[in-house]
Parts: sequence; structure tokens; C-alpha cells
Amino acid sequence: MASSYDHDFPPLEPSTNPEKNMFSKPYVQSTEVLPDGSLKHSYHVEQVLNWKSHNARIHNRVLNSIDQKIDRVSNHVDRQLQIMDSIFKEMLSDLQSKIAKLDADLHYYINLGYHGSKFDKKERERFDSSKSS
Repeated sequence: MASSYDHDFPPLEPSTNPEKNMFSKPYVQSTEVLPDGSLKHSYHVEQVLNWKSHNARIHNRVLNSIDQKIDRVSNHVDRQLQIMDSIFKEMLSDLQSKIAKLDADLHYYINLGYHGSKFDKKERERFDSSKSS
């Protein structure tokens, strides 16, 4: 995002655009020197433009800070999602292996003829004995 920021906003210092043969700077500066050697005071228009330029620079700084924070949060969320994805894949694999074992056990008991009330009674006994252990 920072590269987009740099591309979308003009530089915050004087610059030259050779393609358009233009020079730009963020402030209007009076270059007229008075006879006593001091610079001529700026006109109201210049003062307003300088205030707006200063305000825009502050906004740019704040936007840049927000952009950097969004990048950090986005990276953190991405890392957390990768961790969660890994955990969920492990849980899925574990559940699939348990389902496969239960399916194999079920087929084993069916092949041995354990089904119906006889099967239910033995399973209850096995469950009760494992519960008391």
C-alpha cells in the first residue's frame, strides 16, 4: 500500500516534472526583497495557500500512518489465518481418521454377525465397563 500512497500523492518537497517542464513546491514563498533587506510580507492569498499546503501535508502524514497500520494489521491477520488453517487441516485429518476407524470397526462387527439386540447388549456392556474404568 505504501507504494500506492507514494504514487497517488505529490512529493512534500519542491520537485520538477521534466515531462511537463513544471516546477512545484508545497508552499508559496515571497521572493520580493524590500529596500531594508527583509522579504515582503505575503498577501492573504499566499497565506491561505500556505495554510492549505501545511494542512494537506499533515493530512498526508496521517494518511501514511494509517496506511502503515493497516499493512501491519493485515499482515497479522494473514499470519493468524495461516495458523488457523493449519489447525483446521490437522483437526480435519484427525476426524477423517477417526471416521475411517469407526467405519472399519462397524464393518468388522457386521461381518462377525454382531448386530441387532445381541450387538446392542454387548456394546452397552463394553461402554459401561469402559465408563467405570
